[in-house]
Amino acid sequence: MSSGDSGRPVIVVLMPAFLPGLRYGGPVQSIARIVECLSGRFDFRILTSDTDLGADGPYPNVPTGKWIPWKDASVRYLTTRERLFPNVWSLALQARAELLYINSVFHPSMSSLPLLARRLGVGKGSPPTLVAPRGELLPGALALKARKKRAFLLSGKAIGLWSHVSWHATSTAECEAISNFAGGAPVHLAQPLSDSVDRANDASPPAPSEFLRVLFASRIARMKNLDFALQAVLAADRRIELTIAGPLEDLRYWGECEARFREFPERVKVRVLGGLSREQLDWEYRNHDALLLPTRGENFGHVIAEALARGLPVVISDQTVFNSLGAANAGWDLALTSLEPWAAALRVLADESFEQRSRRRASVLAYARQNLDISAAVSATERMFQRAMEAE
Repeated sequence: MSSGDSGRPVIVVLMPAFLPGLRYGGPVQSIARIVECLSGRFDFRILTSDTDLGADGPYPNVPTGKWIPWKDASVRYLTTRERLFPNVWSLALQARAELLYINSVFHPSMSSLPLLARRLGVGKGSPPTLVAPRGELLPGALALKARKKRAFLLSGKAIGLWSHVSWHATSTAECEAISNFAGGAPVHLAQPLSDSVDRANDASPPAPSEFLRVLFASRIARMKNLDFALQAVLAADRRIELTIAGPLEDLRYWGECEARFREFPERVKVRVLGGLSREQLDWEYRNHDALLLPTRGENFGHVIAEALARGLPVVISDQTVFNSLGAANAGWDLALTSLEPWAAALRVLADESFEQRSRRRASVLAYARQNLDISAAVSATERMFQRAMEAE
């Protein structure tokens, strides 16, 4: 196995967006954490866009056209021109990639076009390739814009776009989804690396309030199911203050949700904060009584992990890796087939005394300490990279 100038194997990471961007969500945190935990073992070089997801223009004061240091890795922010076919693939080859780590299935410039260049034999050599769908192949995700996605996947298979690649699954559900799609291709299971366990310290409830303070923290997109959350809040028939914190991805969907909550009665307040930095979001976790996220599917769910690690009970769908919450007194993981269990969970939380909330938060922290230890995930991720590099 060859290595870069650092003496470590070079892994070129393709990401639709990276820090300082906030809008792409959990995958950005996953890659950042991988660099922090494994940069002593691998030389990470990240190719990404110079523009955040859905943003009007590039990041201010971020150099383009060259590699710049980020912690112990290097990042190159690509302009629109630099992302044209086959430039991303060519840059990966120039970086002497010993593994190409692609973090999407559907993204054009950071996934399908580089894979097409690989399939066509552009340039000299073809490094082993590892693809992380980041939840895009889960049933809930495929159900949205289903016809368009199905056509792309069938076409890609027909031309061998994913031939001789290995796959990164972050949960058993995603492992099954990838296997159903990719047949006998190698699938490596490695949970995302969250920094949440570092923050699983004692946390007291915020001061009592006449309102139950509920936080929805996620991208404003149909996949995250904000409209269902709004229905649950209304059906709970309690005094609730709902905070919506997340970048706007789907303008039409946001219009539907906004029209719904503007008709809410006075007993329900809605705060809209938009996208927040991690520091701002951390403050919101600590000053709310519950996280509400009826997501249609998550390959992990960083906001859920972060909320748990701060002692915040969660009311989430059963489409994540976090389960058995009720038995642990840490929250609820509920099916999306009926609204009433969601409303009932919010009523339970609203009716709790300060002492009951304190005991529940202690249970949440115990659940976090038991389920958010990343040492096994770090080892699994290192093994995954090594095996993917050794693939024929």
